Amino acid sequence: REREREKVGSAMDAVAEEEDDAWFLQTLEQELENELEEGEEETVTRIVDEVPQASSRQGGQGGAETEIETKSKSIASILEESSAALAAEVAKVADGVEVEKEDRDSVARERVVVSLVDDEPSPSGRITTTEPQKRGPFKRPGRKRARTDKQGFRPPSSTIPSLPTEEPRKANVAPSSQQLYAKVVNETCPPHPGFLRGLCIRCGQLAPQSLETKKEGEQSISLRYLHSDLEINKEYVRELKDREALRLIGQKKLSLVFDLDHTLLNSSQLKDITEAEMPLLENVVKQEAEAGKASLFLLNHIHMWTKLRPYYSKLLEDASQLFDMHVYTMGERGYALEMVKLLDPTGTFFGDHIVSKNDSISNSVKDLDVLIGSEKSVLILDDSPKVWHKHRANVLEVERYHFFPSSLRHFGISGKCLLERENDEKAEQGPLCSVWKMLKEIHEEYFSHPNPEQNDVREILKAKKRKVLVNCKVCFSRVFPKDQVPEQHPLWQLAEDFGATCTETLDEAVTHVVTTSLGTQKAIEGRKMGKYVVRPEWLHASVYHFKKGKEARYSLIDTEAEEGEVMASQE
Repeated sequence: REREREKVGSAMDAVAEEEDDAWFLQTLEQELENELEEGEEETVTRIVDEVPQASSRQGGQGGAETEIETKSKSIASILEESSAALAAEVAKVADGVEVEKEDRDSVARERVVVSLVDDEPSPSGRITTTEPQKRGPFKRPGRKRARTDKQGFRPPSSTIPSLPTEEPRKANVAPSSQQLYAKVVNETCPPHPGFLRGLCIRCGQLAPQSLETKKEGEQSISLRYLHSDLEINKEYVRELKDREALRLIGQKKLSLVFDLDHTLLNSSQLKDITEAEMPLLENVVKQEAEAGKASLFLLNHIHMWTKLRPYYSKLLEDASQLFDMHVYTMGERGYALEMVKLLDPTGTFFGDHIVSKNDSISNSVKDLDVLIGSEKSVLILDDSPKVWHKHRANVLEVERYHFFPSSLRHFGISGKCLLERENDEKAEQGPLCSVWKMLKEIHEEYFSHPNPEQNDVREILKAKKRKVLVNCKVCFSRVFPKDQVPEQHPLWQLAEDFGATCTETLDEAVTHVVTTSLGTQKAIEGRKMGKYVVRPEWLHASVYHFKKGKEARYSLIDTEAEEGEVMASQE
C-alpha cells in the first residue's frame, strides 16, 4: 500500500509543479503591474508638485501650461517605455520557468526598473530617466500547498487513464490542492477503475462490501496473476485491452497463450511410475547426457517427472519475435511456476504472464477476461479447445503429447506411449513445428492489412482452417454412438470446421469413408467405388498439421472376410 501511495504521490507532484509554474507567472505579472501602477501615481504626484515651481520661474500662466503639456508628453513616453519593459520582463520570466521545468537549478532573473528623476526638474524642463537599476535575483514566491490529507494519502494524478481533464480555471485563480483533490475524486469515482487490497487504485476509497452498494457497472475481474489482491473494473479492463492491443500492433506483435500439460510438456507423478518404466527413463536421461541436451527432468521437491516436448525451444524463441506470450494452465500456481522455470529459465519469454487455476475465474473453464489482451488479436495453443467455452474461435488445437504411460491411462487410451516405444516426436515434423507455420501465416496476413487494428485473428484462423479439407466429402460409418445425433458429435463438427462436407449417406460425391472397421457396409461399398477408407486418426492428423493427411498411412488393413460379412449384415 505504501508503494502504491508513493507512485500516486509522485504523479501528483509532477502535476503540482506545473500548477506552481502557472501560478508563479500569474503572481509575478500581477506584482509587476502593481509596481508599475505605483510608479505612475508617484510620477503624477511629482509633476503636480513641480507645476507651481515651474510657473513661478517662468512668471506666468502660459509658462505653466507649457510645462504641464511638456510633462504630460513625458508621462506618456514613460508609460509606453514601462509597458514595453513589463512585457519584456514577463516574457523573460516565462522563458525562465520553461528552463526551470527541465533543469531545476536556480535561474537568475533581473528586472528592469524605470526610475524617475529627483524632485528637481532638468534644465530643459523635461523629466529624464536614469539607467535601469539592477536588483538581486528574483526569488520565486513561496506557495503553501498541503501535500497529503489527514490519512497521509496524496491526491491522485490527472494522468491516470480515462481521467477527465479539468475545466479551465479563471485567470489569477489558484485553487487549493484540497479543492483539486475533491474535484478529481468527484468527477472520476465512482465508478472505480479497480481495487488493490480493498482500496481504489485511483481515489483510495474502500471497496463496497455489499452487493447492494456495488453497482452493475462496477463488477470487477480478479487479476491475481499480476497481484494477489488486484481487482479491476470490467469496463476499465476493456479499455486496458484496447490500449494493449494498440501497443502490440505498434510493435507488430499479437498475443499468444500457451497451455502447459500435453501441449508444451508432459508430467507424471513419481507414484505413477512403475518399476518397469524406471529403466526406460534412466536410458533416456543417459542418452540426453551423451548428446549434451536435457528435456527429461526429475523434480524430487514436487515429486514429479517432466518431459519437455521436442521443438519447444525453437518455437518459443521464434514466437517471441512476433507475439507477446502468456501461459495459462489449469494446474496449481506452484506447479505452473516450476514448469515455466524449465521452459523459460531466464524469464525472457513469459516474464510474469503466468495464469494458473488459482488465478482463473473457474477451476474447469479458461477465459480471456483475466488476460490483458483483445480477443481480436489473441491466439491460443491448447490440446483441449473445449475448456475455452467463450473463445474456441481463438484456439489452435494441438495434438496431445503422451510421453508417460500414466498420461494414456488418464485419458483411457490403450496402446503404448512414446516412452514405451522408445521413440520421441521428430522436432521438425512434429505438431509444434506444424502449428508454428500456421502462426506465422496468420501473423503475416494480419499485418498485411493497411489498418491492422481492424483485422481479427479469429476470422483469419477460421478461413485457413476451412482450406485444409476443402473439396472433401466425408461419410462416417460406425463412428458415432447410435443414440447420439451425428451433427452434434465433436468429430463431425471438427471436420466441418476444417472445410469438409459431412454425410451419413454413401454416394458418388463422397471422397473419404471414415470408419473404425472394414467390415461395415459403407466401408465395403466405399472400397468398391474407389473411395479412401480411413480411420478417424486421419481426420485428427489433418487438423493437427493443418494440411490433409496422407490416406495411405491411415488406411484400414483388410480383415477376415467372415468377420466383415457378419458386421455388414448387422449394420
